[in-house]
Amino acid sequence: MVLTLSACATWNQTELLPADRPSERQRFQIWYGTKKQTLHSVRVTADSLSGVPPWQSPRCKECRIGFLRSEIDSVLVETSDGRGGPNHHGFEVGFIGLVGSFAFSLLTGQPSLVNSLNNLGKFMLTATVVGYIVGSRIPKKDID
Repeated sequence: MVLTLSACATWNQTELLPADRPSERQRFQIWYGTKKQTLHSVRVTADSLSGVPPWQSPRCKECRIGFLRSEIDSVLVETSDGRGGPNHHGFEVGFIGLVGSFAFSLLTGQPSLVNSLNNLGKFMLTATVVGYIVGSRIPKKDID
């Protein structure tokens, strides 16, 4: 179940051409040597590629990081399987909420599925509102 919940997005190798205009929120991993840099708001020229770290605004000119194309070993693009965008965490939040609400029910002396689901509904409503307000301002950590 945990694997299903966390398998919403994947990284696929891509070839970026100077004519490509990816959306500013599309995330890419730039691999060079044994290191990687995740970027969005990517711009491509004949000899370079630049972008902005995902925790920065796509319009941040001072935050832009550039690479010569000759330095780049590979470029991966983040793709979704249709269940959300790059920073979707709804399934993970729901699973954690269900476990947390059941634990809360145990602590309050009312360990029943009905109480757990009631608490989960309140938690999910709150998490949805907070997630909508915060949006993509929270960076998704890179996992090596």
